[in-house]
Amino acid sequence: MQLSLQTLWIDELPQTTALPQWLEGAAHTLQFLIINDCPELAALPEWLPNLISLQALVIVGCPKLSSLPEGMQQLTSLKHLVIRDCKTLEERCKREVGEDWPMIAHVPNLEIGSSSVDD
Repeated sequence: MQLSLQTLWIDELPQTTALPQWLEGAAHTLQFLIINDCPELAALPEWLPNLISLQALVIVGCPKLSSLPEGMQQLTSLKHLVIRDCKTLEERCKREVGEDWPMIAHVPNLEIGSSSVDD
């Protein structure tokens, strides 16, 4: 199913454990994805790197998220990435030393935890 969705804000869904599968249908149009206060969200979908038009990804208040999906470096349109209040994910995305850093190092504007990294 093709969707022409450009912006999606997922906010305060305390029971959400996964992003909806239908979101993959917006792979060519979704530009802004905000995920806020979803404390039970345990993983981002493996198809997330298929969102080729994604320019901004904001993840806040998702403490069970422990890693980014493989292939995040394929998101070449991604210009802004914010990760806050996601302790394990923040550790994995630390500049130069985090396990997930190589997948996001290409993003020009990063806000990981309380620090900002701008190229």
